[in-house]
Amino acid sequence: MRKFMCAAFVAVISVAWGAPAATAQNVKAGPFVIKNSSGKAVKFTDMTYTDSTGTERKITDATWEIKAGDFSRLSYNDKTINATKVKVTLITDAGSTTLTWASNGLDADGDMVGSLTRDDIDQHLRLLGKTPPPNPNAQLRANQAAAARQEIATIIADIETTDGRIRTAENTRDAADLVYRFAEAGSNTELIAKRTYQAAEIAIVGFQVYRRSLESKLRSAQSRLAGLQD
Repeated sequence: MRKFMCAAFVAVISVAWGAPAATAQNVKAGPFVIKNSSGKAVKFTDMTYTDSTGTERKITDATWEIKAGDFSRLSYNDKTINATKVKVTLITDAGSTTLTWASNGLDADGDMVGSLTRDDIDQHLRLLGKTPPPNPNAQLRANQAAAARQEIATIIADIETTDGRIRTAENTRDAADLVYRFAEAGSNTELIAKRTYQAAEIAIVGFQVYRRSLESKLRSAQSRLAGLQD
């Protein structure tokens, strides 16, 4: 559920730093909503926005405090800010930069939604000549990706080992079949060859079942790695 307050915004938005972001043609204006998933409290001021008539309007006497995790509408003088494009001065403890959102379409609730992410804060810091702090989520994803790669390598090696065992079992089966064909009927040689053939057949089936399970694990690990690299 959204929390509406004198701050906020989210829909499909293009984001630009410094330079204006391009608004898609024929996009309707909607209440400006901010989704702050950056993990940091920030402030917005010196807003310029484009309204439903295409007119550019400025608000220079207001400051919006956006808490970490906020998902709320920005308002001015108790009125919703309906826009297709919004530019603000983003303020943090490090300083201020300009950030622009341009709508590519309203969300299901008819809002223009703009996201403020950890990457946005990092870019804000870079523009101010500062080094962003390590991103724990990025490090976690990197560790998970490394683990997935190791898992994939282990599974591939296990598949290769299993293929070798299948080939060995097939060779054993074929050799036993050859011995059986030329063994004297009812002899111990014939009996041993028959049992060896049957054991090899059972082993082959078991290895093939195991290989299929490895293939399933491999697809899962590869899919997980692809998701972590997006």
